[in-house]
Amino acid sequence: MVESEGESHYRVRFLVDRYREREEHRWEELEASAKQTSKVVRDVVESLVDHYDRIGDAELKTLFRLCQHPSAGESPEERRNRVRDLDLPPVDIERITAEIDDSIGSVGASVEKLRIRVGSDDKEDSAERTLHDCFRRIVRSEDPESMIAAVREMGDIDFYRVQSGRMSPILHYLAPKVFPVVNGRSANGMELVFGESVSTDLDDYLEVRKRYLTIHAEFDFRPHLRDLDYFFHWASESVWTEARRGDINRDVWQIKYSSSNFQSLWKVWKKEGIAVMGDWVGNWGDSEGMARRFLFDMSPGDIVIAHDGYHKLLGIGVVSPEKIDYVGETDEAIILSDSSFTGEHIRYVDWVFTREFTDSIDTRDWNQEGNEDAELSKNFHASFLVGYYHLKELRWKLASNHREEVLPALENVEMKSVEYATTSVRFFVLQTDDRRGGDDPIEQYHFTLDTTGAKELPDTDRAWVIFLEDDHFYAMARIDSIEKDGRGEETEYIASMVKYEEMHPVSLNAARGELGDTTTFDTPITQIGSDAYLRIEMGGVCSRHFWLDVHSADWHRVDGEWLESTGSNWDQDAAEQFYPVPGEEKQVFERATAGDKILVHNSSVEQIVGRAYVAAGPHYEAVSDDDPVMEQEETEFLFASNESLIKGITVRWHESVDGIDWNEAAEVLHSDSSTVDELKDESVLTELSEHFFEKVVSRIFPPEETRQRERNSPPIKKEESGRILWTAGDGKDLYCRSIRKMVARTAGGR
Repeated sequence: MVESEGESHYRVRFLVDRYREREEHRWEELEASAKQTSKVVRDVVESLVDHYDRIGDAELKTLFRLCQHPSAGESPEERRNRVRDLDLPPVDIERITAEIDDSIGSVGASVEKLRIRVGSDDKEDSAERTLHDCFRRIVRSEDPESMIAAVREMGDIDFYRVQSGRMSPILHYLAPKVFPVVNGRSANGMELVFGESVSTDLDDYLEVRKRYLTIHAEFDFRPHLRDLDYFFHWASESVWTEARRGDINRDVWQIKYSSSNFQSLWKVWKKEGIAVMGDWVGNWGDSEGMARRFLFDMSPGDIVIAHDGYHKLLGIGVVSPEKIDYVGETDEAIILSDSSFTGEHIRYVDWVFTREFTDSIDTRDWNQEGNEDAELSKNFHASFLVGYYHLKELRWKLASNHREEVLPALENVEMKSVEYATTSVRFFVLQTDDRRGGDDPIEQYHFTLDTTGAKELPDTDRAWVIFLEDDHFYAMARIDSIEKDGRGEETEYIASMVKYEEMHPVSLNAARGELGDTTTFDTPITQIGSDAYLRIEMGGVCSRHFWLDVHSADWHRVDGEWLESTGSNWDQDAAEQFYPVPGEEKQVFERATAGDKILVHNSSVEQIVGRAYVAAGPHYEAVSDDDPVMEQEETEFLFASNESLIKGITVRWHESVDGIDWNEAAEVLHSDSSTVDELKDESVLTELSEHFFEKVVSRIFPPEETRQRERNSPPIKKEESGRILWTAGDGKDLYCRSIRKMVARTAGGR
C-alpha cells in the first residue's frame, strides 16, 4: 500500500489525476483495441485447445506477436500469415484472419527473431502438453481461482526465454480483468510512480500480480486492467516524471521576506526574476544556516516556494543557472530593498506561478467544504529560507483547488526545473599573466585542451570565469560562446566573454583558504567550486570567528588589557602570540587571516578569559629569536626542511574579561555546551559562526563598554603580499565587501 498521507501518496494521486485528464478521451479507443485483441487471442487459443493436443514454440510465438502493437511488432498481414501457418481448420483461419487489423496489440518492443522454446529437448513433448492443458483451463473457466491455479502450474514448465514479459500479455488478453501485463514497461512504471521494484520472472508473476491489483483498486482504475497498463505507459513519457526518469535530484525551498518589507519587494522579485537576501537574515537564530542555504546549497533547478506567514502562497519558481550577484552597499542594493537594508545578494529565480501580495492563496480556504484533508498538513515556516518537504502535497491540492490557473504553470515549473538542473554550470580561474599581448581578456580568451580545466570548459553549458594576474584576482565575466579554430598546428578554442566586470583586487593568498584542494594555479585554466567563486567575488576572505583554547598557557591581565604568560611560546609582557599549526588542525589554521575575531578560552581554569584577533595568517617563523623569519613555500609538513622554521598564526590580544565559567555562560545563552566542550578539549582552534560568536560576546562583554572600546581602538596596519591593508580595531577589513549574513563561512556547499 502507498502511505495514505505521505509525499508518495500525493505524487501518485497527482499523476493519476493528470492521466485521467489527458487520456480520458482515448479510453474508448483503447478499450475497443483491447477488446478486439482479446477476441483474436482467445479465438486462436480456443481453436488450438479444440484441435491440438499440445501448444509449442510456433503457437506461443504467434500468440505473443498478436499481442504486440503494430508499431513494435509485425504488420497485420504478417500476423495473418502466422495464423495461417498454424494449420487450424479453414473456417477458424478465415474468421480469425478477418478479425486481425491494425488496431490490435499493445505491448512489446520490436524483436526480429523471437527465440523462445517450450520445454527442453528431452521434455519438449511433456511441456507442450502441460502448456496446452493450462491454456485450456483458462479459456474454459470463468473462475479466477481456477485460472490462477493454471498459471501457477505453468511455473513447472521448463521454458527458454519466456518470462512475464512474454507470457503475461497473452494471459491478460485471455482474462483482462484477472491478469495484468507485467513486462519491462510496467515494471519501470511501478518503480517510477510508486517507487517499487518488481520482478518480471515468470515464477514471480502471481505475487507481482497481487501488488498490481492492490494499486489498481486503491487508485480506482477501471475494471479492465488495460487502464492500469496504459497508465504505466503514459507515466513513462510524461513531463511529470521526467526528473525521476533522469534521476535528477532537486531540492525544494520555502522562502519569505520580513513581513514589513515583503509586500513592496515581492513586486521587484516577480518583475526582475530574483530572490534577495540582506542583512536582515540575522534576525533569525539560524542565520548562518539560512545564509549557507541561500549562497551555497541552492542549485539550478531547485524549486522555490514564496510565501508570507504560515498559510499564504505567493509564488512558485525555479532557481536559474545564473550565478549569484552581490550588490552590497550600492545604489542597486537600495533599489532592491528598503533603504535601511544594504549588502544584498541576488539569486535569480524564474517565478513561473505568482499571485499579487494582496491576492495570495490562503491554504486554509481549501477546507471550506468541510474536507479537513484539503488543508495542508504542514504550515509554511516562519524563517527566511528553509527546506520544504511537502511539494507533492502542495502540488496536488493546488491542482485540485485552482486547476485552470495553476496546471500550466506547474507543468512549466517541471520543464524548467529539469532543464536548469541538467545545465552544467562551472566556474574557472583564467590566468592572463602571459596572454595580455595576444588577447583582450575582456572580449576573448584563447586556449588549448592541454589541461584538465581546459578540457572541461568546452563541454560546459554555462561557464563563469574570474581572472588572475600577478597573484591577484581582478575581474569576472561569463563565457558566451566557444568556437573551435583548427587552422594552426594545434587546435585552439576561442572563448568569447560577456558581462565583464572589474572587481576590487583580491590577493591569491587572501583567498587561498576558500579554494579547498586548489592551492596552486600552474595551468592557464583551473576549475574551482561555486562557493570559492562567490567568496572571491565578495572580496576574498573577510572576518571569520574562532574559539581559541590556550591549553597550558598561564594568562594574566596587565593594565586590564594585555597579557603575559609563563608558557614557553610566549614573550614576557607581549600582546602577541605565535601559535604553531598542529598537523591535524591544518585546514582550520589555513582559513585564519589577519583581522579574524577570536574568543579565548583557558582550559587550565575552564574559563573564557577574553577576546583576541588574528594579527597574521599562516606563515613561517623562527623558533628562536636568533633565527630570521623566512617566507617558505607551503608544504604538507609541520616543519620546513630547515627545522628552525615552524608554520603558525600570530594572535593579538584585544580585550580581557574576568574569568567566565563556560558552563555558566552556556546556561545564560541557553546553549548546549557539549559540542564546544568536545572541540576545545581536542583542538587549539575551532571555527565558530558569527551568530554564535556575537551572541557570546553580547552576553559576556558589556555592550556599551564594548562599543566604546571599539570606537577608541586605533586602526592596526597589516601587510599582505606587498599590499598595505587597514583594519578597524575589531579586525574587520574596511574594504571587505562581505556582510553580516556571511556567518559561519564554512567550506563546502554545492
